[in-house]
Amino acid sequence: MTTDPNLVREARRIKVLSFEEAAELAYFGAKVLHPATVLPAVQRNIPVFVRNSKNPPCEGTCVQATAPACRNAFKAIAVKKRINLVDVAAARSLSTQGFLRSIFDTFDKHNLAVDAVSISGVSVSLTVDSSDGIPALAADLGRLADVKYEGKKALVCLVGENIRETPGIVAKVLARSGTSRCE
Repeated sequence: MTTDPNLVREARRIKVLSFEEAAELAYFGAKVLHPATVLPAVQRNIPVFVRNSKNPPCEGTCVQATAPACRNAFKAIAVKKRINLVDVAAARSLSTQGFLRSIFDTFDKHNLAVDAVSISGVSVSLTVDSSDGIPALAADLGRLADVKYEGKKALVCLVGENIRETPGIVAKVLARSGTSRCE
């Protein structure tokens, strides 16, 4: 679907998705398809058909190696709720490589998987599913940098093959409401 139909009644069926698009949707909130379940199909380039058991006449979606171009810059919007945001700002001069390595080593030590990362010259913002262990993580990271964290956030993901090549896509999406109209 173009988005979660429980959140947006106007969500529409997508006829064809690429394996990559389906994986992004699954990772960022779509509950119909888990990326690991299609791995054998991806490896052998076998199309997967996703159908709705509550609506048998519906043709469903074909997930395959490549998908036809969409007239919009993106095909779907996925939302991952209950995300925690961790902001880490360099307290002292560290090389970027050493700074990032230290941050990720600390996340690994606390068994916290990072969903998304935004990096600037002196700071890193990361999102994490679980709030368990974040105070301990923040304490360890505090030895390297200034750390702030907040819970009850959401991660919104635009999914589509050509998003990177579309300048200003985020501004356009935020400026209008509704869902993608690509079928």
